[in-house]
Amino acid sequence: MMSYPQFTELAEWQIRDYRASSNPVYGNAAVAPDVAQAIARGAYHLWREVARQGFAAAERPTYEADVVRLAAVVDASLSHPS
Repeated sequence: MMSYPQFTELAEWQIRDYRASSNPVYGNAAVAPDVAQAIARGAYHLWREVARQGFAAAERPTYEADVVRLAAVVDASLSHPS
């Protein structure tokens, strides 16, 4: 089983990766920005619930800070530079 820090690192990587999935450099394989936004937000919500329910409070001492940090990652992935 993954530790909480490993699980959180994986979630952050996945959320950041969805931003890249809407990059036009991928051509026809790129997803629409709104689809990438929905996937990133869904990944965040899944991480939050699994972390809260799957790890005891003592195993996730940085949970509250991680919630704020990963929410910022999701919000950053929602903004696309022009």
